[in-house]
Amino acid sequence: MNLFRREIEAMSGYSLPQPAAAIKVDLNEAPWDWPDELKEEAARLLKEVPFHRYPQEGAKLTEALARRWNLPESCVLTGNGSNELLQAVCLAALEPGRKLMMPVPTFSVYRQIAAVCGTHVTEIPLQDGVAYRPEEWIAAIRRERPNVVLICSPNNPTGAEFPASALREVLDAAPGLVVVDEAYAEFTDATARKWLPEADRLVVLRTLSKAWAAAGLRLGYLLAAPSATPQIRKALLPFRMNSITARLGLLALRHAPLFEQRIRKIVSERERLYAELASLPGVIAYPSHANFILIRVTAGVAGALLERGILVRDISDLPGLKGCVRITVGTPEENDAVLAALREVVS
Repeated sequence: MNLFRREIEAMSGYSLPQPAAAIKVDLNEAPWDWPDELKEEAARLLKEVPFHRYPQEGAKLTEALARRWNLPESCVLTGNGSNELLQAVCLAALEPGRKLMMPVPTFSVYRQIAAVCGTHVTEIPLQDGVAYRPEEWIAAIRRERPNVVLICSPNNPTGAEFPASALREVLDAAPGLVVVDEAYAEFTDATARKWLPEADRLVVLRTLSKAWAAAGLRLGYLLAAPSATPQIRKALLPFRMNSITARLGLLALRHAPLFEQRIRKIVSERERLYAELASLPGVIAYPSHANFILIRVTAGVAGALLERGILVRDISDLPGLKGCVRITVGTPEENDAVLAALREVVS
């Protein structure tokens, strides 16, 4: 008897080595931690948490998120990062014999979740490995009739955005769920949320890991129609949101202006960094709607940058992205250091 399913044994689990580096711009994290006064407030909240009781604060966090997006509470589900919620959506909607449609290249965890569900995957290649081609998506949806359409917008690792007008066409054409992963949506103006709660097949995934500088808290949430959330909730384990994370999530939402100001700074730095990268000889930089920039360079650049104390994400093994690395937008000082090192390397 095989102890585990063959497709699970055959796949590689998600892991990412983290070599030591003075400047770390590889995981699309926020460049700044929470300020000291916010952490001091968090420490005071921590003292109030009853460790011996099962968590109850998730309801308050759900209420706050619903209020932020002007939606009924029945449209919101919270989880340990948006990945957990995506897995719950897929477990609730997919099984062997059903179909998942997704872009390629994109976030590698999507395929891992599909393998766990044992579902068939249809991949829609991005143009030149980078940009969405909406007309190809709509044609493929009508042809394949997928049970779940998964779109990452802005897409990781390319930064490409799925056009809002075309997304409406996708919703109209899709026979099943349309899941839009908006992990980086705070860095752009486009969002699918505007079609909720009326769009009963739409699921929007959000996270506090990126724009809200809370990657270590593992806090994500989804927005969907009231008819969809009860079914997705059935695929989630009970007491999934621990008391500490829920309280700190509420704290972050109370200080929304602080993070919104930081988002504007990151977007400004992204545009400056993009312009500088695009001007470098031997570097092709792609426009981004996220907090990172994709560049295409010669082989070995990621290793050469690491030798200079800068850790970037080498994604040259992904389909269509030969020679590509992804650079997270850091602080102005970090971005200057990345530019200086790249000038030295490519010359």
